[in-house]
Amino acid sequence: MESKFSVGRLPRLLAVALFFALAMLVLYCHLVLWPQQLQVGQIAPYTIFAPVTFVFTDEEKLAELRGLNKGEQLAVLDPAQREAALDSFAAFQREFYDLRARLAVPISSSDADAAIEDLATKYGIEKRVLVALLAEQDANLRDLFDAAQTSLTFEMQRAVTDEYIRTLKQESIGEAFKNLQRIYVYFLKPNLSRLNAPEAGSDLRQLAQVQIQKGSVIIAEGAVVDTRIKAQLEALKPHLLEQNLYRYFGLALLLAAAVFLWQQSMSRFAPRLQARTGSIVQLSTLFIGLLIAGLLLGRLPFPYFYYSVTFAVATLATLVVLAYDAVLAVYIGLGLGLLLSIALGFQAHLTLYTLGGALLPTVYLSAGSPHKRQVMFAFTLGLLNALLALMVILISVQTMHWEVFVIAFISGFVAAILALGLLPVIEALTSQLTVGKLTELANAENEILKRLKREAHGTFVHSQMVADLTEEAVKDIGGDWLLARVGALYHDIGKLHRPGFFAENIHDLSKNPHQGLPPDTSVRILKDHVSDGLAMMAEARMPRDLYRFVAEHHGTYVIKFFFYQAMRQHEESPLKYADPDLREYCYAGPIPQTRESAVLMLADVTEAMTRARGEISVIEVNQLIEYIVTEKIEQRQLIDSGLTIGDLQRVKDAFVRILLAQRHHRLTYPGDAPPPLQFHFVNGELPTGAANIPTAVSPDPQDSISAASQV
Repeated sequence: MESKFSVGRLPRLLAVALFFALAMLVLYCHLVLWPQQLQVGQIAPYTIFAPVTFVFTDEEKLAELRGLNKGEQLAVLDPAQREAALDSFAAFQREFYDLRARLAVPISSSDADAAIEDLATKYGIEKRVLVALLAEQDANLRDLFDAAQTSLTFEMQRAVTDEYIRTLKQESIGEAFKNLQRIYVYFLKPNLSRLNAPEAGSDLRQLAQVQIQKGSVIIAEGAVVDTRIKAQLEALKPHLLEQNLYRYFGLALLLAAAVFLWQQSMSRFAPRLQARTGSIVQLSTLFIGLLIAGLLLGRLPFPYFYYSVTFAVATLATLVVLAYDAVLAVYIGLGLGLLLSIALGFQAHLTLYTLGGALLPTVYLSAGSPHKRQVMFAFTLGLLNALLALMVILISVQTMHWEVFVIAFISGFVAAILALGLLPVIEALTSQLTVGKLTELANAENEILKRLKREAHGTFVHSQMVADLTEEAVKDIGGDWLLARVGALYHDIGKLHRPGFFAENIHDLSKNPHQGLPPDTSVRILKDHVSDGLAMMAEARMPRDLYRFVAEHHGTYVIKFFFYQAMRQHEESPLKYADPDLREYCYAGPIPQTRESAVLMLADVTEAMTRARGEISVIEVNQLIEYIVTEKIEQRQLIDSGLTIGDLQRVKDAFVRILLAQRHHRLTYPGDAPPPLQFHFVNGELPTGAANIPTAVSPDPQDSISAASQV
């Protein structure tokens, strides 16, 4: 049965949809409305490839051309020579495979040697290099020729002179035999043409134009932007914007997948977190705020400042670990890291560095980490970031710069300090439960607890004893013991409205306020302490996770004493007293929905009954606890709690330990075991007479106080 305090699904869906829309708006502004512009002198944080083949006018070359004097010559690249070199290499490959096919059939060694000699002479290749090529496997040959063609294409796009070719061939005499892909050296051709200044001046702009092939590197990551690269980027601006649009739609799909993954994670590991719209709004706000911070850091033009982007990821992961859920922190941190890396165009190694900021907080910290460990975490995160930066530099074979390590360390250190500083703000401004907030609520100096101690001291003592029982039992079953303890401390705060009507606050038994009241009036007073407690919690803006301890600690069971009293009155005077409606004598519930609230229910009844019994033996303690647990099972009060049979046994053992410690001065140790105790009527049977009513709910005034103490 779903708790009536759980928030509806529609508001949560609207919160998620709003988060998605806002996150995509931020990314749209970053990629489309105000795309990142590299400035001259800035170090590129990512590699930029030409999205299309385009012709670029080199203004520096044009200025150089315009400065030539008459009679001077201009050296320009001849595209025809590049094509000729590539055609020659393609022709060689065809003839090579033909020769390979001829040698595959038996021919004389002299004929084979002559054929090899002819092909080597035709293309100016050393004979031993050709022999080595013929000995290669077919698969290796394809890779080798592809690599050689790529190298030839690259070389022919640069200035190649006869002297350069001679130098390369001399260097490659031995190298080509070891590294056969250097065969391309034999096909290089001089590609510089000499033009006189008057001829150049006839069409200077055409001579200054350079064709950039699609996929060519405009600027590599870590390179400095100069005026020529800046001009190329300006020429490519429309195409880069189109590329950003595709990236934007890809990020939309990534974010949608991430939201689905986060929802699945919360439904499995943190269902209470998923059920609260407020928590979803808080997480969304943190995510979007740190997404903006990460994008701004990545756009700053300072050298190597893109290494600070991990600051946003580490801050978010740390906050989620300390204030929400450790498992969710991994997924949400990795999601933010991926979004930032793709939106900023990071390569694989920088993406890995950025994602590293999401992992250490979840490994090093927990919600209950002491302050000393939290402070040490700040230094540890800074050092880890520096080590990750070193890894990136080694993987990408970049030159080491000390600024990188300083930025990486400071980013990690400041991220941890900021997260720890924001934690109290989250605790103060939201209803999110954290260890710090629970510890503050458990402090006896809290205003509500001080008031409870001052105005309803008996209830205060009862709550403290119930909290001890609940804490010990929840620890034994592996639950959230701190949450359970705080819930136990506040479960009866509704009694502050009428403290004198509850047994633990009545010290003069002759002034029992229930004497003379109709049973239905007494029941209404007792039941009201639940609704009054919920109203007080709402007024104090207490975390919603604590509401269930007030609402569920009585479940839906019957206030038997007053129900039987009403039935007895009806039997004695049926015309004067109406037949009581059982539903009016039941608590509104719901029954416990969590293990922690179920343990509180058992602890509450156990403490009240042992207190009402006065002196009680060790054997009676065990019998009492066994009876209480059995009764709650039979009344189906624990069916939604998630408690197992093993959990219940551990709960009973924990109760015995604590009760023996709390009440050792009131326990008796007789030699003979007493008869079994009975406290309630089984299955709500109507008693046939006062003599048959068990002592725990007998109708004398003192026992009416004991009955009231169970609420």
